[in-house]
Amino acid sequence: MPKPTQAISDEELLVCLRTLFAGDFQPVEQKSLLGIYEEPKLDLITAFDRFWDHIKEEWMVLSSDQIRTKRNVYLKSTVPGGVLMMAGTLWLAVLKLRAESRLSDASAWGGEMGFIAMLFFVSATGLALY
Repeated sequence: MPKPTQAISDEELLVCLRTLFAGDFQPVEQKSLLGIYEEPKLDLITAFDRFWDHIKEEWMVLSSDQIRTKRNVYLKSTVPGGVLMMAGTLWLAVLKLRAESRLSDASAWGGEMGFIAMLFFVSATGLALY
């Protein structure tokens, strides 16, 4: 957290001023560099209350599933992403089995297939939990 301007020593102030003159800074960056900060105009609770008042009518008509999907936009891509991840890992395993064995390290084959299987099961359990 920046110090109040009164708490900055003369040496620190000189270093900050030299940095300001040496660079091209926006006004907000200049204030931050000098340790000047403003108190927030709203406290956090008031800001959340105003935001909720702004969106309350829109959200009151939605079902709980619609609210959950709207709150978390990533839920919209969960199923296609999980299915494609399962298909991709299966295809990777098929390609690994078809690959010419003399082109790869035989001692690493089990670890590579284990990693591919782990990716498949992670995507499958993610879909199952959805």
